[in-house]
Amino acid sequence: MGQNRRIYAAEIKSKVAMEAIRGDETINNIAKKEEIHPNQVSIWKMELIKGARDIFDRKRGKKPASEEPDREELLKTIGQLNIENDFLKKNLACSVEQKKMLINPEHSTLSVSRQCELLALSRSTYYVQPAGGNFAKSGGDGQA
Repeated sequence: MGQNRRIYAAEIKSKVAMEAIRGDETINNIAKKEEIHPNQVSIWKMELIKGARDIFDRKRGKKPASEEPDREELLKTIGQLNIENDFLKKNLACSVEQKKMLINPEHSTLSVSRQCELLALSRSTYYVQPAGGNFAKSGGDGQA
């Protein structure tokens, strides 16, 4: 039958990893002395090195970088939402024709696609002109 896996306490792992980091002995010598495979010593050493930064961050009350929201990204999102909110406040509750007139293709931050989405207007409705209509929005010259 196979050999059972040994479970090591954190105390032993940290002791072995610290010895490996110090470099007083080779990893093979440490592994032989502790009766552990050399690969396991290397793994514990790398885990200790990677986790060292978190120890100091926790002391100062900082969250790990993965949990901390990116401030610039949040401010960018808030700005975009404010622009969209202002756009909607001005352009609420109107007919399809009025909505088409409200869309500004030269808006500095909202694309035509996003403006149509915010007004609950399909883009094709904005671009397609009725037969015999004027082609001012589509950029056509009115000739067939």
